[in-house]
Amino acid sequence: MTSIEVNSSAIPGLVLESMGCETQSLSPDLGSRRPVRLERTLVGRLHSVLRRLISMILGRVSVAAWPRCAICGLGVRVALLVGCLAWMTGPLRAQLRIDLPEVSMLPDKANQSFPVYLGPLAEPVLVNGIGFNIQVADGGPDAGGVIDGPTIAFVDIFTGTAFESNNNGSSGSGQIVPQVYERGTLTHPDKSPEVTLQSGARIATVTLDTTGLSPGTYKLTLNTLNGPTKFTTLGEDQIPLLIDGTVTIVPEPGVWGIATAAALLLFTGARIVRGRRT
Repeated sequence: MTSIEVNSSAIPGLVLESMGCETQSLSPDLGSRRPVRLERTLVGRLHSVLRRLISMILGRVSVAAWPRCAICGLGVRVALLVGCLAWMTGPLRAQLRIDLPEVSMLPDKANQSFPVYLGPLAEPVLVNGIGFNIQVADGGPDAGGVIDGPTIAFVDIFTGTAFESNNNGSSGSGQIVPQVYERGTLTHPDKSPEVTLQSGARIATVTLDTTGLSPGTYKLTLNTLNGPTKFTTLGEDQIPLLIDGTVTIVPEPGVWGIATAAALLLFTGARIVRGRRT
């Protein structure tokens, strides 16, 4: 068997021989002592990825030689599995999600509001700012779109949110065009550098104006022409999973009542006329 030399001085503490362990290559030409192909298992895949990663980082050290003794080999594989699973599942636990609602509003009426909430979280998330962007339909004619929808009159990112008592004031352009709105804030420099987002927390209240619009349904989205809604942190920005919603303009109940009554009168009148003719 070809011996493999490991430069123990390149990694402090990595002296395999001092542990009484032999080393061997994972290459297939091992004669009768062919090892199980780890690549066919989850542990093997993680094992292989880590080997390549360490090879890239250390360069000079051959990491194809892993401990072959039972205790060392098992310890290495368990450590790799635990570490990689923690690394892969950590971001998933902190994944933010915002589902816009499906709301109904009256036609030709201003100052109609709805709340926007954060989705479920496995654990609280620390952030130091928010950049809230929202858009109706394709942004409307003023943004180069073709759908003339409700106007976004105002967005409140303070009332009832994590930034209510810790903010440095409003930022962002406000109403960029009637159907695209931007509002943001950061934590106050004299207060805690971060606020805590809890599962299901309110993050904004959006006010729309349906003046001059007929009944219809329009898309609401946080993936806007001005960019997506996001949270800032002391590290990297976090862009949540953003789920679109809708706003549906429905006739007032009185209008439906009148229309229904008129239809019933017409139907009754038609039956009376037919009865007289027969």
